[in-house]
Amino acid sequence: MVTRFSIPLIAVAVVACNNSAPSPPATAAARDSVAAAMKGYVAALRTNDPAAVSAWWTDDVVYMPANGPVVRGRAAFDAVLHGLFAANRLTDVVEHTDEILVDRDLAVQLGTYAETLQPPRGAAVVDRGRYAFVWRRQADGTWKVARGMSANLPEAAH
Repeated sequence: MVTRFSIPLIAVAVVACNNSAPSPPATAAARDSVAAAMKGYVAALRTNDPAAVSAWWTDDVVYMPANGPVVRGRAAFDAVLHGLFAANRLTDVVEHTDEILVDRDLAVQLGTYAETLQPPRGAAVVDRGRYAFVWRRQADGTWKVARGMSANLPEAAH
């Protein structure tokens, strides 16, 4: 009888056996370059310029927002950004990285964020949550976000 845990364990074993060369360990330099890319991305967010923010994402972007449908591809992602910045001004953004894992040309970054959005009328809205980004190293050595997702933090966790 195969338990529900057997299938994932078998899959991991097969992948491990098929990996012909061990992955080189992530260097501090690679993690630092991803951290620097995130700082550039946060700086772009602070400009409230959708084009500046979009430039940090790959053309095949997939983004899974906390409270919306999955966004796939450059055109859809750009439309979401234009809508966000047309309806709100980002007045503050704070990011905290919990972990960066790098393997060759991919990096996973996990962390938390807090954003303050100011609509044209009414009180500012503070959005706090967790994020996961998958960064992909580009041919020129820079990093761009290929996949991203966010999850709201419960009120008690603020």
